[in-house]
Amino acid sequence: MNEDSFHLGLKAFIRNKEGLFLILRAKNYWDIPGGRIQKDEPLVEALKREVFEETGIENLLEVEPVQLSLSNIRIKTKSCDVGLIHYFYYCEVNSPSITISEEHVSYEWCTLEDVIDRLSLEASKELFEKLSCVASTTS
Repeated sequence: MNEDSFHLGLKAFIRNKEGLFLILRAKNYWDIPGGRIQKDEPLVEALKREVFEETGIENLLEVEPVQLSLSNIRIKTKSCDVGLIHYFYYCEVNSPSITISEEHVSYEWCTLEDVIDRLSLEASKELFEKLSCVASTTS
């Protein structure tokens, strides 16, 4: 059998009122808030929970799906390794205070261009084109 198994990870591109996006610094790379879904958890609720756990942000004003993307990341489980599919969302917030989790060492608010430069995402060109489109229609 040549089938593969995948986990679904949710990721949030969070933009503040000044038009800047939140990025989080892990030890060796930049990331955006997100994580995986718990059993029987609706997608948007899982995204909100992960955003809160990683940033302390409680109120997302907009939550718009942007794109599904197959990642080249593999996750080791007890019995095998599985692939990862990211479901990216565009979110808006007022000007919240940020409280990062232990998973991260710092954060920054930056332009979309800086986000593109710092994140290494497999589907980046198509993803950022869609993100730009969604961001410009919700502003």
